Amino acid sequence: MNTWKRWFMVGMAFLIVFLVACAPAAAPMGDEPVYQTAEPTSVSAIEATADEASAAEASAAEVAADESAAASKTETITDGAVMVYTRSGGLKSFRPTEATFTFYANGRIVSSDGREWQVAPEEIEKLVNDVMALGFAEFEASYIPEDTCCDRVTHTLTVRQGDQVYTVTVLDEADAPPELFQAAEMVNNYLIALPTG
Repeated sequence: MNTWKRWFMVGMAFLIVFLVACAPAAAPMGDEPVYQTAEPTSVSAIEATADEASAAEASAAEVAADESAAASKTETITDGAVMVYTRSGGLKSFRPTEATFTFYANGRIVSSDGREWQVAPEEIEKLVNDVMALGFAEFEASYIPEDTCCDRVTHTLTVRQGDQVYTVTVLDEADAPPELFQAAEMVNNYLIALPTG
């Protein structure tokens, strides 16, 4: 046998041993090999998840802003006011989006736009008592749902009665006690009836 044939056969033997050693183990007969694949994620699913996260962040920011506004109203009521009412939101293109009215025991009412009224102190006392009679002290501090969509009005009402101060914030059509909406409507109607001149 020629030398080159011997070397060829030895080389082939090494090659066969190498290929057998490197080959993956074969599955037993009848078993299908199992491959793991990642679940495909569609672009729309990723965008929907991002939109949900953005909406949750925006909602949390609005709630924090409402709570901060309520806290600031609680501070301003210590200036001798007996009630502070803030109305914000609504159709932004038709009127200012926020207005605050501060009621004093001496009958003075001051609007955030600089207007002032002087009424009988008894009217303010009656308005505060009527609001409190609706169970105002029992309401939660906030009735702001996760979905704050679509030009709804937010009402924040702070009332001081004796040494106690109560602040409640509610969004129109929120899941809240009907008496709370009656309180906001009562204050709104009183303000609408004030002279404009």
